Amino acid sequence: MPDQLTQIAALTSAPEGTLGLAPAGVTPIPSIADDGADSGGFGQALSRIAQGLVQPQQDAARAVDEFAQGADGELHKSMLTLERADITLKFYTNMRNKCLEAYREVMHMGS
Repeated sequence: MPDQLTQIAALTSAPEGTLGLAPAGVTPIPSIADDGADSGGFGQALSRIAQGLVQPQQDAARAVDEFAQGADGELHKSMLTLERADITLKFYTNMRNKCLEAYREVMHMGS
């Protein structure tokens, strides 16, 4: 139980400019808003978000390949990488669904 509390505490103490969803050793999910200079607009924000989704998937594929080839004999590390990719995909899917729901609600208010 203390390990889980430590992990939760690590998730909530986010570095500046992230959403605070990345544990130690994992690339944090970039935030949409930059705190200063021109961020390149909405397209750049979407690109950063997409990269946050692609990287864990690539890491998971690499972990599976390494484990299958016997290069990495530690099953728990491979499983953690797969779970991170799964959680990231679920997070982005839910975020997309919420954005679509909000868009539909705004469109409904306009008609």
